Amino acid sequence: MKKALSLFLAFVMIFGSFAGASNVIATATAETSEDNGFVYTVENGYAIITDYTNTEFTGQIEIPETVDGYTVKKIGREAFRGSLCTSVSIPSTVTEIHPEAFAYDMPNLEAYYTNPLANSSNSDFYANNGILYQTVYGFSMIFAYPKNAPEKTYKIVSGGTVAGVGAFAFCEADNLEEFAITGYQYSAVDNYAFYGAKNLKKITLENCIAIGEKAFANCEKLDDVGIEIDQMLMLFGSDAFENTAFTNDLSNYDTD
Repeated sequence: MKKALSLFLAFVMIFGSFAGASNVIATATAETSEDNGFVYTVENGYAIITDYTNTEFTGQIEIPETVDGYTVKKIGREAFRGSLCTSVSIPSTVTEIHPEAFAYDMPNLEAYYTNPLANSSNSDFYANNGILYQTVYGFSMIFAYPKNAPEKTYKIVSGGTVAGVGAFAFCEADNLEEFAITGYQYSAVDNYAFYGAKNLKKITLENCIAIGEKAFANCEKLDDVGIEIDQMLMLFGSDAFENTAFTNDLSNYDTD
């Protein structure tokens, strides 16, 4: 039981929103300014991007390292909602991104990019093959998957200790039909991770420790669910399979 508790605490730290402590960047009441379409606030001498006004731009958005002389360190909630861009480049100065920064209404987004030195500087974010990752406590998790990535199948099969999907990571990934994590000692899926992925039909999760709140909600076509639940622990968020074709109830899984 102590081993299970320790594992649970580790996952609470890695996937903070399981405990209701997702990465919140509060900027709503702060005074805003704008520099070349990037709306920002200033906090402790650095900039937080809160909005982007050039929503009709269809190329690659280059988030700047500075705006009006302030170093950009954070990207706020729904900062790029409604953007028609095809890709986003994130500078290595950014150390904090709200899970919903790129979550909604970005139908053309095909790739994320980061400064090649980002993962060796002060940033925990890095891009690989167009997907944005975050390193937390030495583990890498998928932070954001581009909405318009053409692949219909995405599988994590390399093997290792932990494979994780962050909050809102695959939200509205409409081309995705199949997702799998296999070959890892543990796997976990955070809150709203696949929310509204309307064409997702099949998921496979080996050695699953945690599924967050509404993790697969509104995946209307999802009916093929293969979840190998680790016997030590199962954290199951409310309404994880709300509005899907999956009919089995995993919420009653006995973790004792």
